[in-house]
Amino acid sequence: MDENDKLHRKAEELTQNRSYKSNNGFKHEDYVHELRVHQIELELQNEELRESQIKLENSQREYFDLYNFAPVGYFTLDKDGIILKVNIEGSALLNIERVKLYNNAFIRFVPVDQRNKFHHHINNALEIGTKQTLELKLQKREDNPFYAYLETITVKDENGNFKEFRITVTDIQNLKNTEEALKESEERYRQIFVNNHAPMLLIDPINGDIVDANPAATNFYGYKLDELIKIKISDINVSEDKSILEEMQKALSKEKNHFIFKHLLANGEIKDVDVYSGLINQRGRSLLYSIVHDVTAQKKAEIARRNSEELFRLIFDQSPLSSAITKLDYTPLQINDAFSRMLGYSKEELYLMKFTEYTHPDDIDEEIEQFNRITSGKIDSFEMEKKYIHKNGEILCANLFISAVKDQFGKLLRFLVIVEDVTLRKKIENIMKQRTDRLTNINKILNVEIGDYEKAEIKLENLIEKLKNSNKELEQFAYVASHDLREPLRMITSFLELLKMRYENDLDGEANEFIDYAVDGAQRMDVMIKDLLDYSRISSQERKFEYLKSEEILNTVLINLKSTIKDNSVNIIHDPLPLIYANNQQMVQLFQNLIGNAIKYRGKENPEIQISYEDVDDEYIFSIKDNGIGIDEKHLKKIFNIFHRLHTSEEYEGTGIGLAISEKILEKHRGKIWAESETGKGTIFHFTIPNQNY
Repeated sequence: MDENDKLHRKAEELTQNRSYKSNNGFKHEDYVHELRVHQIELELQNEELRESQIKLENSQREYFDLYNFAPVGYFTLDKDGIILKVNIEGSALLNIERVKLYNNAFIRFVPVDQRNKFHHHINNALEIGTKQTLELKLQKREDNPFYAYLETITVKDENGNFKEFRITVTDIQNLKNTEEALKESEERYRQIFVNNHAPMLLIDPINGDIVDANPAATNFYGYKLDELIKIKISDINVSEDKSILEEMQKALSKEKNHFIFKHLLANGEIKDVDVYSGLINQRGRSLLYSIVHDVTAQKKAEIARRNSEELFRLIFDQSPLSSAITKLDYTPLQINDAFSRMLGYSKEELYLMKFTEYTHPDDIDEEIEQFNRITSGKIDSFEMEKKYIHKNGEILCANLFISAVKDQFGKLLRFLVIVEDVTLRKKIENIMKQRTDRLTNINKILNVEIGDYEKAEIKLENLIEKLKNSNKELEQFAYVASHDLREPLRMITSFLELLKMRYENDLDGEANEFIDYAVDGAQRMDVMIKDLLDYSRISSQERKFEYLKSEEILNTVLINLKSTIKDNSVNIIHDPLPLIYANNQQMVQLFQNLIGNAIKYRGKENPEIQISYEDVDDEYIFSIKDNGIGIDEKHLKKIFNIFHRLHTSEEYEGTGIGLAISEKILEKHRGKIWAESETGKGTIFHFTIPNQNY
């Protein structure tokens, strides 16, 4: 029981125990009793006042603490905006001591560009009479402004007149910074979303609604934005609804983020798409973003590539030319049937063999050297004559063509090997050489003095007859062999060209390149066979001989070569030329071969060709001199061999039979041909024609 309760109880007891009565006459006791009652009541009132005082003091202290230590600034202003009171946080916000703030105008701490807003705010509070709020910048002492939130009320006195403004100031700079960062983040997101070239969708994973789409998506799907956001993802994804839901759950749980779908466009077209999807939180809402890539063209290209590879495989496998594709260490990756047939090994055996095992030892070093030149980037291809060793030990002669296969960036990936088997052609050359040797032997026999003229004449007639029969058989063999070879080559070339014409767009660059190689090889082989036919016809067909003006022959040649002469800026000069007894067609071919070579094998300077002749004993010696690249002296005797070439077809076109034909023509005319040359100093071809009727 507290002190107040005790005093109250005592007062009640005294009141109840009064011993006097109004009729007993004891007035003194009554008076004393009343005084004691009043005293007790005063004590009670004093105690209540003391407790109220304590409560008031406690309340004042609490108010003081709340006011001074509040987390917001409190300012009290008079009607003119002068600061009357300010708490600790208020002075801290402005970074100025409280005593220095008193009697200062609050407007001093408002930046100039914000003051109109503040005046309007204060006037509203005064006129309207209700709490007014405002966001504006306040200026700290060191000129660092910050955003603040002001709440202002007006206080009136007991007479209802204006007394003061009370303003709470909250520092919202961090909030503003956060808002700005959020705004910038959202703006960046919008920029990325809106300006992205890839179609992008925002999807509600709960119901599959399309919430938003960027312009690329509206263009891709063919819907307007307001149309697209009214449909569900299941309206454009042709998969079953259950499957779509399962995939969305995988994206939500981050189990999977890459998906392959088929999407339906507004026009009814179905596109193959790659979709990258993940979770994004947008203003407290969990959504799925989907970045869509149209891979329809890639899918078609992949199908076309597979078809192309299959078509290339068929062409490669069925090509009549022996072909192989090797790694950079020359290990075979692919070998076609023709290659296997040519060497007599199965493909399985060849895959396990090194190319040196079926290459003649004489050619290994040169082939490796050429491989190394391609690998080092000095050349992209090379061509060489090469000897192969058949499984049965037979030596095969071939023209080898090897080309670098590179990717789109020029990186060397592998080698393409094409082999043209020329063993039959070489056999024909050897037969012709044997015939030439026999002619030489006959000449030697004829030059031997024989006492018995009749025996010599009989022997000569027999030899001539045998020679005629031999020549006839040989020429017939060469003609038939060449003719029979050309027919399948024409068919191969025709079908390859037809294949390229029909399927060029379906094949990749590599397959088209392989077809070009095959066509080029077949065409070059056809040209060689044609040249071989021409070569054989020189002796097999009878030619009309007559007196001809050499200058007219030369003029015919110059007309035939007119465009070549013009394109190469050729200067041709000649002496007056003699009348000769010869075949016109073969003489034109002879001069055209020699002048054409002089132009073809030109040097850096414009070609200069001089044509002259000498009358020596019983023959004319013609000379055709040029300023071209010249010929190494060691090759001067070999250049008249049939199909002998000093350069690759990449450097100079041709088959290497022109000089052999020229020599054959001159043999037909009882003449001869030879050359003088040095590398880099040009070449002089000399040939003779008898200067009388024979």
